[in-house]
Amino acid sequence: MTGVFGSSAAASHAASDPPRRVSDPPRVLLVSHHFPPYISGIGNVVAAEAQSLARRGNDVVVLTTASKRGAGSPPTQHDFRIVRVPAWRGPEEWGVPFPVPGPSLLPIAHRLARWADLVHVHDVFYMPTWAAVLAAQVASRQFIVTQHVSTIAHPSALVRGVQRIVYRAAGFPILRAAARVIVVNSRVENFVVDNGVARDRVLLIPNGVDMLRFRPAQDGERAAIRARYGLPQEAVLALFVGRFVPKKGLGQLLAACDDAYTVVCVGGERPSGFPETRRARFLGALAQDQVAEVFRAADLFVLPSESEGFPLTAQEAMASGLPIVLRDDAGYAPYGLASAGVRFVTGSPDALRAVLRELAGNPGARVELGQQALQYAQARFSWSDHAEQIESLWHAVLDAGR
Repeated sequence: MTGVFGSSAAASHAASDPPRRVSDPPRVLLVSHHFPPYISGIGNVVAAEAQSLARRGNDVVVLTTASKRGAGSPPTQHDFRIVRVPAWRGPEEWGVPFPVPGPSLLPIAHRLARWADLVHVHDVFYMPTWAAVLAAQVASRQFIVTQHVSTIAHPSALVRGVQRIVYRAAGFPILRAAARVIVVNSRVENFVVDNGVARDRVLLIPNGVDMLRFRPAQDGERAAIRARYGLPQEAVLALFVGRFVPKKGLGQLLAACDDAYTVVCVGGERPSGFPETRRARFLGALAQDQVAEVFRAADLFVLPSESEGFPLTAQEAMASGLPIVLRDDAGYAPYGLASAGVRFVTGSPDALRAVLRELAGNPGARVELGQQALQYAQARFSWSDHAEQIESLWHAVLDAGR
């Protein structure tokens, strides 16, 4: 077969590999540049996806990078295996979440691709994906891509230029060579179609939410959580959860601070130039269970990010019964969010301040919108439904390959 990167090698199974039967559960290599405990929306999606699919009887291995950064969580018992490759994370000092794996990535990816029946990579922008796709092609394995985002808005011309180069050199060829491409909104769907992927090979599958972890607060719980995290008991808390990078819009949100509400920020260290005051509190990087607690302490959720899919944190906030404030984006259109407790605004500080002041002064509207968001999440964001759709796609691609 002709490889994405220009190679044309095809390797057979090693003689020592046990014969595979069509009835055997598929062996699937999932690939993600980040993975818990590192704080990353894509990493959290892959972790939940791997767990759900492994519990359905699939043999799953996750290939990712090692991390010493993020919230440290206690060791978790998984139903799948994790292979972590050492990586240099220097670019993160400049706000670019781009781990650079060490030289062991290629041989590890090669061994895992030969083991797998199918390779499923998450996002084409990162080096673990490139290595896994190359290994899949050498081992004559089909691969699927879940593409989470399109081109990311960034204030640096250098970063924007690097994005264009990476997509043209590696990202678009990978998308065009994939057996199928999964997307999470219409913006990303149009992005991949406009760059050479046939629309009938693109499938929209929403991410799921752990409804046991992310849920509304029970009686007395909100006050106890606020006390535990040092948050004001009487203030209206507008919660932001996300990495502190330009595309998330934290700068615009902090510029919209007001006496009518307190902005609570989770996801990183307090930015320089923004002292902690009654208007803004910074809780740092938290583990998933802690994030779920803080959702239950909040009155509303706000995320003025741009050029994203449907952010997982927004879905988690909906499952927690919070009204949602998001930056208006045509990519949300397939989800029909008009009656889902969501308010859309432009990303300007004035527009954010106006809607946050309105919601802060209207507790009845917050309750009504929160109920709408919760009902929507319960009907749409099931990990079991997500896993069933992914598993069906895996089998369809494997059957077509046979």
